[in-house]
Amino acid sequence: SAIERLKERARCIALWEPAHGPTSSPPDGFTITEWADWVVSTLDRVGVRRAVFVGHSMGGMVVQAIRERHPDRVLGLVLVGTLATEWDRESRDTFNAHADTVAAGWTADVAQQCADILVGKAYRGDKARLKAWKDEVGSYELRGLPALARAISDRPDFLRGLAAAQVPVLIVHGSDDAAIPVDAGRDKRYAIPNFS
Repeated sequence: SAIERLKERARCIALWEPAHGPTSSPPDGFTITEWADWVVSTLDRVGVRRAVFVGHSMGGMVVQAIRERHPDRVLGLVLVGTLATEWDRESRDTFNAHADTVAAGWTADVAQQCADILVGKAYRGDKARLKAWKDEVGSYELRGLPALARAISDRPDFLRGLAAAQVPVLIVHGSDDAAIPVDAGRDKRYAIPNFS
């Protein structure tokens, strides 16, 4: 894993997001700003004042919110397969409807639909890894997913703030990303002055 490779050179902390793993669900009306505050308060509890924040997908949106709300805490950003722009109403509604479906029950059909949307072909082809992913997601507190989905879908546009960021930004985006097109990574790249 990435943490295994980096732990000799840096302290690495991987947080379980709300409603994932052992964490509890956020309240209704949870916002991405509150999510950013939650991450920062979690880091306070483990004695981390400043960090390079790495966020994948939804986590990438959260770390951009952290950069806007708590810029003094951010040494750098690594944005992996994520977005910086707002969604239109149709995209928001579709995303929230998917979250509501997952919260209603993690059936085999729902798990496969999510895999088709979120997981690349190569990963889906590895039956053991795919089963492990489905089992892990099925163990989450999925009733909290609609609150997270709405925090993400109602997020502001981060592109202008990202362009003004006074910290290093690394953008990582795979060409086989099933959920977020590679052009989303290019959009961020072109928005950042002097990006190389």
